[in-house]
Amino acid sequence: MNTVSTTAPSRADVVAFAWQIARAAKLPFGEASKKAWATRKLQGQMQQRAVSFFYRKGDGTERFAVGDMLAAPAPEKASGKPTNALVVRYYDTLAGGWRSFRADRLIVA
Repeated sequence: MNTVSTTAPSRADVVAFAWQIARAAKLPFGEASKKAWATRKLQGQMQQRAVSFFYRKGDGTERFAVGDMLAAPAPEKASGKPTNALVVRYYDTLAGGWRSFRADRLIVA
């Protein structure tokens, strides 16, 4: 369910993603729903252009990032670990490398 297309996300996809966020991060469904919609919107925008956003890192600090999927080089070979549906991968144009964050840590204004 972590597929991203350039079309608008379906409501069913976003609701299912919100339930994944709510269960994994132990968030109320309303808050998880906001983060799910914001994450899917961000992923769609990154398919079209560079987008700036903030997220909270694992140590609690906030990180500013400019993510893009168009000018990104091919990702490194997969490590063989299973992918987590909550993890959003993006190419950080400021750092010049691939980064990721958990969808429940996206800072929504």
